[in-house]
Amino acid sequence: MSDILKDKLGQEALPGINADDVEDLEDLYKAILTMKDPNELHAFFRDLCSVNEIYSFLHRWQIVKLLDAGKNYDEILKELTPDSDDLGGTGVKRNKTTVSSTTIARVKKCYVNPGGGYRTALSRMKKGKKKAPGKNK
Repeated sequence: MSDILKDKLGQEALPGINADDVEDLEDLYKAILTMKDPNELHAFFRDLCSVNEIYSFLHRWQIVKLLDAGKNYDEILKELTPDSDDLGGTGVKRNKTTVSSTTIARVKKCYVNPGGGYRTALSRMKKGKKKAPGKNK
């Protein structure tokens, strides 16, 4: 039996999921964990997801980081939905998808959960930055 099913994480995260799908979901997570660096992970996600799905993941992560920096809904909306398509005068064009207040609310609901995945990732990334060679933090 799958560790996810045993812990009931699969059913909490995806209500109505059946045991076979939970095992496949666990396989997907294990496949993701085999990626060795961001380039490999990007190639995997480009195969797995549409461009807009990747942008949705990106926007959610951007929201998490902005929430962690103490930004409120209005500040997040303004930062992630600029008036122009040009990102800060860089000449780089933002994907046409926008961030909604509903997405911000959903991300914040997960972000405030101290045992959630966002908190785990943020904590580990912060610890990794503190230990990085040549960094004095």
